[in-house]
Amino acid sequence: MKEIESNKHAWSQLSKDHYETFKARFSNGTHKLNPFIEKEIGDLSGKKVIHLQCNTGADTMLLAKLAESAVGV
Repeated sequence: MKEIESNKHAWSQLSKDHYETFKARFSNGTHKLNPFIEKEIGDLSGKKVIHLQCNTGADTMLLAKLAESAVGV
């Protein structure tokens, strides 16, 4: 099943690159929430947030800064 292994390798590399990009943006402070989403969610002070389909977790970490706590799933 050479094709399956090749596909697994491609997805592994893609997900690694995706993660590293968001990690770098978060680390250097350039990763921000989408302004439309930020407006929609409003003030999260004192609230506990669950972030569904959090992907890399980068947005969840931003939400955690705005809320009492945030958990990504």
